[in-house]
Amino acid sequence: MLVYVRKCKSNDILKEVDINDIPKHIPKQLEIETKEIEKIKKEEEEKHLYINFKLFTDDNFINYQGFDLCPSPEQHRYYAEDLFDENSFPSSFRLLKTDPLSKLYDTIAELIDYSVENFRLWHVSKRQNGTHRPHSIIPSPASIRDKSSVDSEGIKEKLIGDVFASSRNNRRSDTGSHYTLYAEQFNKDLKFIAKHLYEMQQNKEITEKNNAVDLTNFKNYFTDIVSKITSNHNAPCEIVSSSSENILIFLKYFDAKNQMLKGITHTIISHNTQISNIISLLNLLMSFELTTDLNLFEEIGPVSIDKLNTQSTFYKSELGNGDIICFSEPIIDEHKIESLDYPTVKDFYNFLESRVHLRVAPLVKADEDEEEYVVVNNKDKDSSASDDKKNQSDDANAPKEETDENEGNSIFEFWISSYVTYEKLAKKIAKKINTDYNYLRIFAVGNNNTHYALNKNLNFKELFNNTPQSQTVDLRYEILKVTLNELEKMKSCNVIWLGHGVCRPQTHDFMLPENYTVDDIITRLQNKVGFESDKKDDILVWTEDNHRLSKLVKTDTSVLEISNIICCYYPEAMKLIDSNSSQQEVEDDVDDDDDETDDTASDFLVPVFQCYGRAENVHGIPFLFVLKKDEELVDTKKRLHKVLGISEKEFQRVHIGLYEYPQSLNFAEKDDIVLYNLFANGNNRIQLCIEHPGRYQRQTSVAEPSIFIRD
Repeated sequence: MLVYVRKCKSNDILKEVDINDIPKHIPKQLEIETKEIEKIKKEEEEKHLYINFKLFTDDNFINYQGFDLCPSPEQHRYYAEDLFDENSFPSSFRLLKTDPLSKLYDTIAELIDYSVENFRLWHVSKRQNGTHRPHSIIPSPASIRDKSSVDSEGIKEKLIGDVFASSRNNRRSDTGSHYTLYAEQFNKDLKFIAKHLYEMQQNKEITEKNNAVDLTNFKNYFTDIVSKITSNHNAPCEIVSSSSENILIFLKYFDAKNQMLKGITHTIISHNTQISNIISLLNLLMSFELTTDLNLFEEIGPVSIDKLNTQSTFYKSELGNGDIICFSEPIIDEHKIESLDYPTVKDFYNFLESRVHLRVAPLVKADEDEEEYVVVNNKDKDSSASDDKKNQSDDANAPKEETDENEGNSIFEFWISSYVTYEKLAKKIAKKINTDYNYLRIFAVGNNNTHYALNKNLNFKELFNNTPQSQTVDLRYEILKVTLNELEKMKSCNVIWLGHGVCRPQTHDFMLPENYTVDDIITRLQNKVGFESDKKDDILVWTEDNHRLSKLVKTDTSVLEISNIICCYYPEAMKLIDSNSSQQEVEDDVDDDDDETDDTASDFLVPVFQCYGRAENVHGIPFLFVLKKDEELVDTKKRLHKVLGISEKEFQRVHIGLYEYPQSLNFAEKDDIVLYNLFANGNNRIQLCIEHPGRYQRQTSVAEPSIFIRD
C-alpha cells in the first residue's frame, strides 16, 4: 500500500507513538485475549488429568424430540444445534481422575438438585448401530443399602480414573473424548408415578383430568404430578443387576394431533413381564381412557422402528437396558388421518430421519424476464394473458399472494421430509402464502444464485441426498396465472427482437399455448417492447440455422413448428414480399403463351450473414436486406449502418462481400459498385456477407493460427 504524507505534517504524523495515543479499549482487549489464550493452554496441559462428562436426565428427555435420548453432535447427519430445545441438551462438567467416586455423585446431586440417595448413575455406551443407550450402572454410596445389587466394599475409596479406565477398555463404552452418564431419578419411574397417581385420584387428593394430556402441556403437568407424589411418598431404588430380571426402559409419546414426539419418562420393569402391562400405566399417566389400546413401537435406530407384540414379554421381544418404546393412540377417524402430515409413529420417525430445513422465498426476476403467466407483486403491469386463446376464467380465478407491507410473510422456513412429493411440498408452501398450490411453481437455488424449475415427478430424496440437518436448503416460488399443468403443456419459444439494430438484439422467452400462431407471438411481443399497433403488419419474421438465414415465417404458422424466431420492424421488406406474392398470383393466372409480363420490379431482397475473416467463421444474426436499383455502394453502406445499429467507429471495420458456395469470399472495395447489378442475374446461391468482429464473442486472430500446448 502506498501512502502519501504531506511534508509540512510529517513530523506530527511520523512521530513516536505515545501511550496516550493508544485507545483504551485496545489494551483491555489484548489483556482479555491473553488470559483466554493462557486458559486454553493451561486446559490443554492439564487435559490428561481430567475426565470430561456429559449428563442427561429425565428432564432433558422430556424436552427432546429426536432419535435416542438426547441431542448428540456425533450423529452429524441428524444434528443441528438450533433444531432442539435448549433444555434437551445434556450438562457438561469435568473432574480430576484422582477425585473419589463420591465426588462424581456429589457434583451431579448439586447439578440436578437431588440427594445422592434419590438417583442412580448409568454409563451410556455406543451400540453397534450407532445409537447411545444406558448400559451399566455406576456404583454409588446410596447403593450400600442394597448389598445384593452391587458390591459396596470400598466404594468411597475408589477413584474416578480407576472406575472409568475399565470402561475405556470396553469398546462398547467408548463414546469419544467424554463419558456420557444418565441420572435415573427414582421418583420419575412410571410404575411409581402411576401407582400413587391412581391412589390420589381414588382418595380425591387430585382431580382427574377430563381431557387427555398432550405434549404441549405435558412438561408442566408431569412436574406438578411428581412434586405432589414425592411430597408424601419416597421412591424406592429398584434392583438392577446381572442377577435380577429388571431392565431399564425409556418411554416416548407420539402426539399425532400436535405432530410431536418427545420423551415421557422411564421405568424399571421385569423382562418377564408382558408388554401390555405398561399400557394401563401409560393410559393413567396420560389421562387416556383406561381401556385405550395403545400402539407400541420399539425405536431400534433412525431407520428401524418395529411394532411390538403387546402379548409378548419384554424378554421374548429382546428388550433390554436402555431400549426405547414409543406409544401412540390409535386414530379411527379417516378424515383426521388425511388432515395430518404424519399420522402414524412410523411416518413421523421417517420425517425425523429424512427431514430437511427449507428456506422459501419468492422468485425475484428483472422486469425484462417477467413471464406473462406469473403474478407480479406491487407492480401495475399490463399482461397479454387476457388476450390468450384460453378460458377467460383462468385469470379471474388465479390466486394472489398476500404479504405484509414489508413483505415479511414472503420469506419463511420450515422442516419437511425428503420423501415428500412435489404436490405435498406445493401444498405446504401454498398454505403459508395463502394461495392455490395448483398455481405454484417451485425452483431450486443452485450455485451463483441460479434457479432451476423443479419437475413434478422429481425424486426429492435424490435432490436432498446426504444433506445434513444442520444445512438450510433454499427454494424459490412463483405464483402463476394459469395452473402448473397448463403451463407445462405450453410451448417454449425464444424470440429475438431487432428493435435497435441487428447487432443489438433483445431476447425474450415465451411460454405459449399450443394453439398459438406467430401472429399471437407478435401480439405478445408488442406488449413487451411497446411498438405501435399500426406497425404490427410490417413485422418481418424469419428463422436461422447456424447464423445463416433459414426461412421466412408466415404469421399463421403454428408455434408447434418453431422454437426460435427473429422479428424486426421492416416495412420495406414486407412491401417487397407482399408485392412478390401478388405478382406470383398474377403470373399463375396468365396463360403460358401470353408474352405480356410486368417487368417493372426494381428492388429485391437478399439474404445477409455476418462473419469474421473467413466465410466459415460466422457469428451474429442473419437478416434480409433490400438492394435498390442503381444505388452505389457508398449509399448502400449508409443503409447497412442503420440496419446493423452499431457505432461509427465499429462500422469503419465493416467490409461488404459476396459469397457463393463453395467459392471464396470476394469483397466489394470500390464505392461506385452497384450491388444490385451483381445480384441481377438471378443467381439465388449468392449471399451478401458483412465481415466484422462479433460483439459478443472473443475473436481469435485471423492471420495467425491457434497455439496448442501438448504434453
